[in-house]
Amino acid sequence: MTSMPNEQFAASLVSLFFSFKGRINRARFWVGTIPFVIGWTAAMALFNWMFMRAESLMPVYGFGIAAGVMLLWGQFGVCIKRLHDRGKSGWWLLIIWALPAVVSQAGQASGGICISSRVHEDVRDRLETTFDDGGTQTLKNIARAVQVWR
Repeated sequence: MTSMPNEQFAASLVSLFFSFKGRINRARFWVGTIPFVIGWTAAMALFNWMFMRAESLMPVYGFGIAAGVMLLWGQFGVCIKRLHDRGKSGWWLLIIWALPAVVSQAGQASGGICISSRVHEDVRDRLETTFDDGGTQTLKNIARAVQVWR
């Protein structure tokens, strides 16, 4: 008995997003990538909406972690298969995804992350952390000085 077209389509999507084996051409890469861009945008909008309205942040973080793992797994599957089609190992993906994380961690170690007074007003009562007044700072590409918190 042959498979129905809907079953073949579903199997094709599962293979595209959740398998790390095989190769895909450029067109299938974009068919696989565009839904993830839309998914990340929707997940971040929902996460932001939940963050601003939640009394407890644990469900918000749980949603963020679950959505992030699901979206990253699928995107890794698509990207690795595209790298295989180009004759490259899937390990090259570490450079694309891990290098920005390493660079951002280096920025945190060198002086930390600063937030503006507007962000501080929004999150100071919602987070279980304290912020130190960093004073007024002149920042690149911003005309006026900004009050920062660390």
